[in-house]
Amino acid sequence: MNLQRHSTKLSRSNVRRGREHKSWAFKFYVLIYLLMIASVFFGAVNYRIDLNRKINDLRRASSRAKVEIYELERDIQALKLDKERLCSADNINRCIAAYNLPLRQAVPGQVRYFTVRNTYAPQHTAESQNARRNYSMNSRGL
Repeated sequence: MNLQRHSTKLSRSNVRRGREHKSWAFKFYVLIYLLMIASVFFGAVNYRIDLNRKINDLRRASSRAKVEIYELERDIQALKLDKERLCSADNINRCIAAYNLPLRQAVPGQVRYFTVRNTYAPQHTAESQNARRNYSMNSRGL
């Protein structure tokens, strides 16, 4: 009876089946790993494409805004020129002549006089100087 030979055959076939099983699991693991790497790569490429699209949209919007700003500045300049033209003495005299509006003296009730006093002028009295000195010392916490 050769017990050793029989048990050796069984062990070799079990080892062979284990290797086949491991090789199939290893292939599956490699496939999953490659799919994950590919998905990360394609995700990065897609993200880059999306960023480029957003950058191009922003460039288009900024160029439209620059054109609009340029047009508005030209309109503002044209309106300033119109204002200067309409406020000129020649234009006012022409309108007075066109509508026959002679200049006349103002009625005394229409004239108002007012004087502006400079309240910010320094006062050179001793009381004001003491008050300023006390204020500055109090504001410093002395």
